Amino acid sequence: MTVIVCIDTGRGMTFFGRRQSTDSVLRKRIASLARGKKLYMSAYSASQFGADENIVVCDGAPTDEDAVWFTECSDPAPYADETDELVIYRWNRTYPRELKLTFDPYESGMTLYSITDFEGSSHPRITEEIWRRERRG
Repeated sequence: MTVIVCIDTGRGMTFFGRRQSTDSVLRKRIASLARGKKLYMSAYSASQFGADENIVVCDGAPTDEDAVWFTECSDPAPYADETDELVIYRWNRTYPRELKLTFDPYESGMTLYSITDFEGSSHPRITEEIWRRERRG
C-alpha cells in the first residue's frame, strides 16, 4: 500500500480536528500520484477534491495491498508493516498540532527514494519525500 500524509516541521498532522492546510497544487499532485488507481480517503479529505471517480471514501486504511491511501486525520503508524511506499508532504512551517505522525519510515526499514521541493498555491515551498520498502521473496 502507498500512504500519503501532510505534516508540518514538528510532524503535526491536524490541529483542532482540522487539516493544517489546503493546497490546490498539492491535490493535483496527489491525484497524479495515484496514477489511475483507486485513491482512498476519508469523507473529510474527499470534500476538498471534488468529483473524481478514482476516489473511494473510507473510514480507515484500505485492505487492498495495491491501494493508495491519503490520510489527514489518522496516523498511519499501525499500518507500517503493510506500507510499501510512504509519501510525505512537508509544509515547512510549524502549526499548532494535536495529531502527530509517529510512523518513522527509516525505523520501519524504508529507504528515501526521492526528495523534491515545489511551489504550492498556499505555501511557497512544499517538500515531497518518497520512501520505499524493498520486499524480497
